[in-house]
Amino acid sequence: MMSTTEPVEPKPEAARCPLCDSPLELPDECGKCDWVKGYRHRTTGSTPVDLTACLLSVVPGAGHYYKGHKVMCWMYLIGAGLAAFWCSLAATATMGLGLLMLPLYWAWVMTHAYWIDDLNAKEPAPKTPA
Repeated sequence: MMSTTEPVEPKPEAARCPLCDSPLELPDECGKCDWVKGYRHRTTGSTPVDLTACLLSVVPGAGHYYKGHKVMCWMYLIGAGLAAFWCSLAATATMGLGLLMLPLYWAWVMTHAYWIDDLNAKEPAPKTPA
């Protein structure tokens, strides 16, 4: 025997603000806490500034200086000297294999320069739709 009633679909819950947890009247912004869609979301594409900073980081810290992080530039530059010293000490005890740690530091500095925010940007980075 077949049922003559149609199944009732549950009503979707109203979207809630990720910051203040209040119901959203508009799907892209919250009227209570000024949250907007795309807040603190990094673009997934690379920009020429990011690639330039990564390539400049062949000299540790130069990419950070290019993006406006002056103090971090000096920290990575001094860190490169310390890393070279410790890797050379490790190389004497490991038949030279300790020198393989230096490219790891170098790769980290280049990756960090690529992903860090650009403080010199005239306008905020473009947001991608979520």
